[in-house]
Amino acid sequence: MEPLQKLVEINLRGKKLKKCQKWVAEVAATAMELKMLPKAFDSWYSLVGEQSRDLGQLSLEKTPNEELPTTLSIWLDLVDLLQRPGFNLSECSGSYSMAEISSQFFTAAFRTDWTAQNEEIDTLRPRMDVAIAFFMRFHLDALKTSKKKSTLLKTIDALALSIVEWFPESKIPAEYLLLRSEDQDTPIELGKAKEIAARLSASHPKSPMALVFQAIECLHAGENAQVRLVLLVPDVTVLIIVNVLYLYQAREIFVEALAGYSSSSFQECALCIRVQVELASIALAARDVEGCLNRLALAKKVVADKTMMLGSEGPIPALYSEVKVQFMTAAAREYAAETDKALEHYHKAMESGDVAFTIRAAVAAAELLAGKARPQEALDIIDSVSLSEVEDERMSAAALCTRGWLQFQLGDLQQAQALLETNASKIPPTDVSVRGRTLKRLAIMYWHLGGSHQTAKTGCFGHLLQAAKLTPSDAEIFSWLGKWYQVVAKDILRAEKCFLKALSLSPTEELAGMALSDFYDLQGKYETNVKLWERVTENPETAPTWALLRLAQHLVEQNDEAAVGKLHLVLRNDPMNARYWVILAHVYQNFDKQVSAQRSYLKAIELGEESWCVRCELARIEGSLLLFDDALERIRPVVTGELSNGEPDVTVASMIYADLLFQQAKYLCAEGLYGNAAKNLKEASRMMKGLPSTSPLSGSVEACKLIGDIHCFAFYLSPDDFSSEGSSWVEFISAGRKAYEAAVLFASKGGKEAADGPDTVAAERYYDIGLSYWYEVQALSNVRGIPTSAFSGETGLDTDSSVAALKVKASTNFKLALQEDPSCSLAWNGLALVSDNLLVKQFAWTRAIQTGTSSDATWANLGMFYLSQADTVPTTASLAQKSFLQLQSMNPSNPSMWNGYAMLARRQANSTVQQRKAIEAFDCALQTGLDLDALLGLSMALLDFGASVGESITQAPEHSNEVVMFYLKKYLERDPFNGRAWHALGVAQHRLGLYTEALASYTRAASSTQAPEGLEWNTLVTKLGELSSTLKYTTEEESTLLQKIVAQINSSSSEASALQAIVQAQVLYRQAKGGEALNLLQALLAQDETQSSQSEVVALVGLSLASLLMEQFTSQATGLAAACKKRLLLSIDEAESTLTTRDYLNLRLVELHERWVGAEDTYLTRLQALSQANDGTKSSTLWTRLALAAMDSEALQASSCLAEYLRSSARQMPSLGKEMMDRNFLDALVGLFKAVLEPACLHFGWRERVEAHES
Repeated sequence: MEPLQKLVEINLRGKKLKKCQKWVAEVAATAMELKMLPKAFDSWYSLVGEQSRDLGQLSLEKTPNEELPTTLSIWLDLVDLLQRPGFNLSECSGSYSMAEISSQFFTAAFRTDWTAQNEEIDTLRPRMDVAIAFFMRFHLDALKTSKKKSTLLKTIDALALSIVEWFPESKIPAEYLLLRSEDQDTPIELGKAKEIAARLSASHPKSPMALVFQAIECLHAGENAQVRLVLLVPDVTVLIIVNVLYLYQAREIFVEALAGYSSSSFQECALCIRVQVELASIALAARDVEGCLNRLALAKKVVADKTMMLGSEGPIPALYSEVKVQFMTAAAREYAAETDKALEHYHKAMESGDVAFTIRAAVAAAELLAGKARPQEALDIIDSVSLSEVEDERMSAAALCTRGWLQFQLGDLQQAQALLETNASKIPPTDVSVRGRTLKRLAIMYWHLGGSHQTAKTGCFGHLLQAAKLTPSDAEIFSWLGKWYQVVAKDILRAEKCFLKALSLSPTEELAGMALSDFYDLQGKYETNVKLWERVTENPETAPTWALLRLAQHLVEQNDEAAVGKLHLVLRNDPMNARYWVILAHVYQNFDKQVSAQRSYLKAIELGEESWCVRCELARIEGSLLLFDDALERIRPVVTGELSNGEPDVTVASMIYADLLFQQAKYLCAEGLYGNAAKNLKEASRMMKGLPSTSPLSGSVEACKLIGDIHCFAFYLSPDDFSSEGSSWVEFISAGRKAYEAAVLFASKGGKEAADGPDTVAAERYYDIGLSYWYEVQALSNVRGIPTSAFSGETGLDTDSSVAALKVKASTNFKLALQEDPSCSLAWNGLALVSDNLLVKQFAWTRAIQTGTSSDATWANLGMFYLSQADTVPTTASLAQKSFLQLQSMNPSNPSMWNGYAMLARRQANSTVQQRKAIEAFDCALQTGLDLDALLGLSMALLDFGASVGESITQAPEHSNEVVMFYLKKYLERDPFNGRAWHALGVAQHRLGLYTEALASYTRAASSTQAPEGLEWNTLVTKLGELSSTLKYTTEEESTLLQKIVAQINSSSSEASALQAIVQAQVLYRQAKGGEALNLLQALLAQDETQSSQSEVVALVGLSLASLLMEQFTSQATGLAAACKKRLLLSIDEAESTLTTRDYLNLRLVELHERWVGAEDTYLTRLQALSQANDGTKSSTLWTRLALAAMDSEALQASSCLAEYLRSSARQMPSLGKEMMDRNFLDALVGLFKAVLEPACLHFGWRERVEAHES
């Protein structure tokens, strides 16, 4: 290399330029062999590039040398060298610029005639194409990174234009120019672009840019084909088929172009806007909404990317613009049935300032609104644009024809006729779709004009035929043709064919479908009609609303719930139609789906449905769902007149409102809110009585029936709630009976023919009257204190003539009901209630059951009837039980069944097990609601059996004294005349320490006609309790208290003798006259030989006093103590099963006495005997007491007692209440006892003995 370089220098200094050039070429070749690429580049470049000073003389341009390769060949070698891997231009010795190298290269290339056809040129063409691609890639990459893109872009434009001129087959420059042809600052016209695309397609058929222009040419060919076909075959169907074929072909070419982007050497082809816009247009034509919107979004991104990378101006408006995107987006939204969004984009297109798009958008928006039955809004949009600025007569005519159609929809037929007739002819024949639509509309307008316009064949009929030729796929045209044949020509056969043709084109065509369905209906072809509905609704996606509605009606009549699904399809077609939601609600009601019906009605109201009928229906449904407040609030505006839409019938609404109040009253009664229920009844009564007399409903049978129901229901509420408005409870109920009688009178005036068979409706009316008389009998008897019973023949009604007369009338009306319908079980049931003869009662209830339609009330009454006779005829108890079992099989929620079971158990009240069963049965009855008999029955059972059923029952939260008091108060709200209930309430209040309230309850009980047994005693005890609670119990004041007690007792009757003696003994004891006190109690105890509760109280007091006076009066105290213990232990000795709570208390007092007097052996022996006798029972109280007693006993070894306790199986028995507390206390003591005594007992084996017993 060094000798060669020396030779170069020597020849250069000697001005031997050609020899120097040869040695330079030799250096370059040697450097290439030695892989010295920078040196090779320097040497070759010195022969062709621009050099300064002497080196510039070596250029072949200045000093030609035929012995060396041509300048272009050397340049191509340099380009190859620039592309060699590992070559870096910066490593060369000279300062080179790629831009300068590119310029010098293309200057040299321009001098070559590339059109010449010779071997040398053909050899260089591939290398030249590669070089051009290399330098174009360099310039494009530089453009992307440059901040001053404008100048560089113009340079590349000029370079690419020059290249395609002298080297036409170059690929990248041609693709570049095609890409730039869609920009506003494009260097070429469209014609030039098509020429370049044609050459590129010939040389590079798979070039993406060439394919894009091929697809565009395909679209243009389709448009030209349609224009030619319109003149030959003006059939829109043919045109559509041709258009689809060309669109499909163009789309396939576009897709192929997109697929070639990734492999193309011209990476910038991905910035082609045209392909995205055209694909969006094709997708829009195919109604591919998502595809169109996605392509438009990509086009917008490509526009931004192209501007950022190349620095070109935006695309030409004809290709892409914001207004065009808005218009296409609006059309896509319209196809997607997104009306609001479509209108929004149409408005944006109208605001763009582009006249053409403004008119197109206005017409499109108006057509959209016209299809949605919003003609006034559509007309406002058409009028908002100025047609005077429109130069295109075709576009102006289309807008005016749309305006004429809108005038027609608004009822201005004359204006519509003028606009349509004037402008229809201006629509060119090439615009087949618009022309056909306009002719159709003109024909429809002629139809509505009537007269000769409708009947003449040149009028409506002629225009329909022209429209059918242009647009034979328009179903509406054939619908109107069918209608013309049906009405004008009276040609039913052709009319039917036209309707069938319309439905074959579009199953959703409502006019044809409804007309054809009406044909079949008139001809009685119901099955054919059903098949028609089913056929056109086979596809749920396109099922027409008219057919779905009729098919749904058919399914409802067939009781087929598939009707609901059909209406869901209707709502999918038009989800904002309030009328369809109302229909759906009606269907849901028909299938008893109240919640769904409610939701559907609410949706209809939300969508603007203001019909008073809908409000009333919704209120009735909400009432059935117990949403009474919502129902009343919804219907109140109709009743008060605040809602006047649709001329509501206030009378009907008032009756529904009153019925809702009545239904809510029944619900409130079941919840125990008797006062609120009474308010509802009184308001409902006022509303019904205030109905206008002019209304036919005010004196109707239905109104009277409702008034009767409202008033008679007061029987189940508190009488006190009806005594504050000038009338009594009985009078309010009596008004119901009068209303029922008025209903019968109005029904008889109706003039209906007598029925051949039983008249169940008339029977029910007479039954209502009889029942209302029975309510009145019961209410009047309660108020007057006359004892009554529906289940026994013995009553006190005969003593009151008015009550007896009411009862006779009740019986008469029940018999009248049976005359109308002998199988009316309700009337048989009522007749049994009012009859005084036991056999008649049994027969009537049996007959009610035999009718086969008996209610559960019949079985309940029959069971109670047999139960009431059980004391006289014991075998009827089993019949009562069977009746209740039958009632249970019919309605297990009827409280009368559980009440009956409880009362059967009470008949065996001597058994603790039966006592518990009675309480449990009453509990079950109350689980079904606040039943009156269950309230009183459970309260009385707890008060009567509380001392014997055990703490597991009495200490349960639901059986506390507070709950008993609540139950009795709820009972007395409904029946304030029951002295026994007032007495029981007083006892419950006494137990809670509410002495004042208890005395008030006793006073109410005493005011009843028959004072309950033990009332005076309980009153006296409560008064004493009140005295004790009001005084501070100190020694000084004790005598004062005793004196008041004595005074209180002395003022009472002889029934208080026992209590008087007890208090007298207490006074004697405090006066240090113990002997007299003991004698007094001994005498009192000897007088009462029975086992009454009073004698037991005397024994308890006597044993306590004997214990206190044992040291002072030993003989007297011992005798009294023995008598008292005998009395207290008598019930324990006779107990058949587990001891009661009272037995345990008596046993505890005896134990305390014997501890006091030191008789440990006696009570321990008794406890051991009782514990062993009761071992294995449910209670372990005795063992617990024995263990506790043994721990502090000196006479019994603790270890022995503990062994007995630990061995007992009763220790494992569950305990409740206080018994559990004692058990826990005992277990703690045993633990302490073992811990303290264990060290001292180790030597005696105590520990082993205890552990053995425990094991």
